Amino acid sequence: MSLATQAAYAKQALTIAKNDPNVQMFIWFVFRDSAGNPWQSGLFSAGGASKPAYSTFSAVARLIDGTMSQTKLGGHPTVTMYMPYLSHFATVGAQIGVTYKVYDGTSVIAAGQPVALLASDQSIHFTPVFTTVKGRTYTVTAVANEANGHTEQRSAFIRVV
Repeated sequence: MSLATQAAYAKQALTIAKNDPNVQMFIWFVFRDSAGNPWQSGLFSAGGASKPAYSTFSAVARLIDGTMSQTKLGGHPTVTMYMPYLSHFATVGAQIGVTYKVYDGTSVIAAGQPVALLASDQSIHFTPVFTTVKGRTYTVTAVANEANGHTEQRSAFIRVV
């Protein structure tokens, strides 16, 4: 398989996973090629150079670093985002400031600034305020910060069933 084909397959596989709410985890089988491995499908060559698939994989993976949740029409979904970087600086129960935006496609349809508490699993939970439409998938982006000024950015998806 050519390097261009591998990059196209990486984008296709991640896009399929992103769009399927039943996918909980995505694992790339070989991260770096090695001489003894017949599967030369790594994102890096045996010598350590990144392949074109790495850029493709990274670009799509950045879009799906968050969680996917479902809600019913008229529901008010609670968004969960994991903040491992902030949890290094803040203790469980610490107040975390959140600035979020809700996107329907490329249009911002809601924004807010709630305060969330850091949970023991390094997550925060908040409920963005917006009106849901059945069959839509919304993207929620958030920048979270703790009292010492450290910030972390995450995204999540909400599918309305």
